[in-house]
Amino acid sequence: MKHTSGQRGFTLIELMISMVLSMLAALAVIALFSSQNQTFRSTSAMSDLQETGRIALDILSQDIRMAGYQGCTRHQPDPNNPNAASQISLVTALSTTEYPFRDMAIRGYDTSAPGWADNADADIQRIVDLVTPGTDVIAVQFADTQESAPTGNVASNAGSVTLVDGDVSSRILNGEQFIITDCTKANIVRRTNDPTTSGGALTFDGTLTGSFTADARVLKFNNNIYFVGDTARALPDGAPVRALFFTTGAVDGSDAPIVTELMAGVENIQLMYGRDISGSMQFNSAADIPAADFSDIVSVKVGVLASSTELVRMNDDAASYTLAGITIASTGEAAHGNDRRMRRRFNTAVNIRNRRSRL
Repeated sequence: MKHTSGQRGFTLIELMISMVLSMLAALAVIALFSSQNQTFRSTSAMSDLQETGRIALDILSQDIRMAGYQGCTRHQPDPNNPNAASQISLVTALSTTEYPFRDMAIRGYDTSAPGWADNADADIQRIVDLVTPGTDVIAVQFADTQESAPTGNVASNAGSVTLVDGDVSSRILNGEQFIITDCTKANIVRRTNDPTTSGGALTFDGTLTGSFTADARVLKFNNNIYFVGDTARALPDGAPVRALFFTTGAVDGSDAPIVTELMAGVENIQLMYGRDISGSMQFNSAADIPAADFSDIVSVKVGVLASSTELVRMNDDAASYTLAGITIASTGEAAHGNDRRMRRRFNTAVNIRNRRSRL
């Protein structure tokens, strides 16, 4: 007697249908994963852009706001008492010269202008080859707000000064400059010894323009220069990764510059400088302001273009971005990359504290 089984296999058509359904389900899962991955990458890139742009603005704004600060020394002549104007002197081992601090406190350079660095100061000449063409350069000079009195009187030929506050001394490194001022006169000198082996004393070259009492103040002097440059890194498509760079050094450019990368992903900075002309604020690019007129700058518009360090867009970025009133397109002069990087602009305006108020 024969027994037949109640089971039977799939037909060829059923197998084909099940395979097609499985493939469709797999494609749906892949598409969902790809979409979620793209969303994650875009969200992560946007978060990084926010951080890059905000930090870059904060760094630039903080220094611009402090431009020209020199402690208790008058930052500009007193219109009611011209004879009370303070004298700032640059003291070196070879000479002592009056230093035009008000003229040098803030300097701007528009690298899209032909020959932009031809008449630039020595500290700018050192970085010309590092700057991305079409971006702006800004140099800011100011003293730290943290200050200290000397432990005693300082003779003009002392060659050193010991501070009450050791923290101020440790902040001034060998080769860096500092200001010693008694609110009537001020000297900029360069430290010549190492803070860790000095026993608290700051040695310096040259002869001061006069003696200083124990009521004087010593402050670190900053000569900070900011610019956009190439990091020597590239994206998978070969596009260069740019960054905001910072360098500091002696005002006469006599020391070797130490260049520091601050924020990768800063692709461009643009600046407009404001002067009070007949009671009206007028903003111009650095190329349109005579060098002698930078002493009249009271406000600065700052624009930063931040870009992602990965290719996260689905298509090339052909948009235009306005930085401090300057349009940056994907083609032409000072163009941003026409690629799949995500970008965002950041703008602010900064008043220079030591020029908005009149002393």
